[in-house]
Amino acid sequence: MNACARHISLALLAIFQAAGPAAAQETFESLPYSVRVNIAFEAGPRFNSQFRRDLLKQVADGLERSVGEFWQAEVVEESGSTFAGLAALKRLAAESLIRVPKPVEPAADEPATAETLPVDPDKQYFLWVEGAGAGFSVAGREFDNATRQLGPLTTGSVLDRGEISVALLTAIARLFRPIAAVEQPRNGPPLMRARGGSFTPPDSQWQAIRPGQIFEAYSTFRNKEQVVERVQHVPWTYVVAGDSPSLGRTAGTLISGMRSPLATRRNRVQNVALAVSGRGPVTNLTLVTRPPARKPLAGLEVELSPVPYPPRDGEKPEGEKSVPKNPRLVADRTGVVPLSVTTAPDGRPVWLLVHSGQVLLARVPFLPGTQESVVLELPDDSFRLETEGEIALVQAKLVDTVARRAVLMSMAKARAKDGQWDVVTGLLKDLEAMPKAATFAGEINVIRLNSRSAAKARRDATAEQRIQKLCGETLELVTNYLDEEKLKELRDEINEMRQLKNDEAALESGVKPEPAKPAAKKKKARPAPAAAPKQAAPSAPGF
Repeated sequence: MNACARHISLALLAIFQAAGPAAAQETFESLPYSVRVNIAFEAGPRFNSQFRRDLLKQVADGLERSVGEFWQAEVVEESGSTFAGLAALKRLAAESLIRVPKPVEPAADEPATAETLPVDPDKQYFLWVEGAGAGFSVAGREFDNATRQLGPLTTGSVLDRGEISVALLTAIARLFRPIAAVEQPRNGPPLMRARGGSFTPPDSQWQAIRPGQIFEAYSTFRNKEQVVERVQHVPWTYVVAGDSPSLGRTAGTLISGMRSPLATRRNRVQNVALAVSGRGPVTNLTLVTRPPARKPLAGLEVELSPVPYPPRDGEKPEGEKSVPKNPRLVADRTGVVPLSVTTAPDGRPVWLLVHSGQVLLARVPFLPGTQESVVLELPDDSFRLETEGEIALVQAKLVDTVARRAVLMSMAKARAKDGQWDVVTGLLKDLEAMPKAATFAGEINVIRLNSRSAAKARRDATAEQRIQKLCGETLELVTNYLDEEKLKELRDEINEMRQLKNDEAALESGVKPEPAKPAAKKKKARPAPAAAPKQAAPSAPGF
């Protein structure tokens, strides 16, 4: 593309931006991409000046044939100011490429020219060419100006010098990440408007948007002059393009771990989506507490599920005989969980369900391989774990008490059958000396009151609810297993057995057994006679 056409494209883009977001959205699908391809070469006789000029022209002509009007591209040789070599390309950071456009104000009587308009292109491609033995290798990265994101590195190799231009074009095609404006209505799915969607490139692999394509969401914040001041990545949020895009427009599907991830029609906030292109082998997920502590959370389990709400243990969806268990990964002592790209082989986000024991701390979608590392901030669950530890000690003491109580009750019955009444008396005394339900209830109430007070001081309503539930469940166990009525029934049964033994002994000795005395009835207390009503004292005068 010549310089004149490129200046015209940049001028139109600046006019649309100056007119405000409404005008820019109306023509977003008809705007072509402004692209700059920077190619750097290894120093040496294999890449002389004539060869470099010819290669730049071959790449430019190849883009013109493949992309057509969809791109307004220029291909230049990298001078070394941005990067010099493959190692520098790998170390390249997006911060070094971000430049906020500051147009020069023209005089009142002078029209705006290309020199007074922003010149940063929508896409920049940084490519590297070097010799590799008898052949050649190429590498490249893409920088998207709308989202200010630097894409992953892609590489390729060829054996013949004539195939270098083809390898570079292939690398650019793999690196290309389309962008789309996303409009989120108050009700219904989001609407995606792809940049340059009204163009039809000659090569089908250069589409503005493809059915089922995965996009990451970003929010752009503009000032009063509608200049982008800040771009913020919307975490744990993806937008999936619909099945039948028409002229760059399609209804998207929102996948997010947040309640309202996208802004709804704000003047200075716009939603932008950047397509996912290329994934690495693994992403290191780091689990930390929320600021200001940011402590690593070791030992947490991360369940990988294809759906946000998998069936629980013992539950089976209708029509399915069995459900395979989702894999679970455990965070190491630094809170890191490696997520392999093989956990999402179909290229769709997988749901991460973070568990702390039986408690679910987070449910977020993620596509492994899109980033080298990512941090997931979680609530500090150590306070609840401390309370669970105290309750666990009480529960262990309860289990021991219930077991000893059952053994003593069984022994008391057995010794009563054998007539060993002295032993039975000792066993009953041991039963009376054991901790009662009221003792356990008092310990649990102390734990509950202290923990709830600390949770309220932290303003942690979730922990307060979990502590209340845990203490309530433990109190229910105490009531069920330490019922005093069972001890009363045991005493009555032993008394009946003792009376029966005494009767049998009396019959054997020829003495008529005395009938069992009925239990003495408690005398009802007579109600006290009603006292004579006292004369009411004179009331004080009212004021």
